[in-house]
Amino acid sequence: MKKIFVIEDTSGSMSVLGKNAVTLSLINTIRLSKELNSAYADLTFKKIEWDGKSKIGLENQSSIILTDGYSPFSLLENLGVKTALVLCGLDSSCPKDLAKIANVKVFEAQDILEALDYVAG
Repeated sequence: MKKIFVIEDTSGSMSVLGKNAVTLSLINTIRLSKELNSAYADLTFKKIEWDGKSKIGLENQSSIILTDGYSPFSLLENLGVKTALVLCGLDSSCPKDLAKIANVKVFEAQDILEALDYVAG
């Protein structure tokens, strides 16, 4: 089984403009995808809430980060083989410090299944 971390940014900027509802919907989509698509049958998901201030070690596993892009991504240690950054919210933006890291691909929230395909592949 392949483990994929699903990191939910819970920092202060994520509590406005309905971003909590967006991330909840994305997490539910990820969970349901395993039941709806046999290609994902061997995947396991581990959800981690990230406050944007603490360091998180990702054990070099693939990950999906649900964020608006305002947290310092230097706090995410050992980014996985593949990391999908999923931007949530109308005011989201791709963080500059993440653009320099290899194996990170940016997706819009509506492209969550493409992000899942990227990290699962």
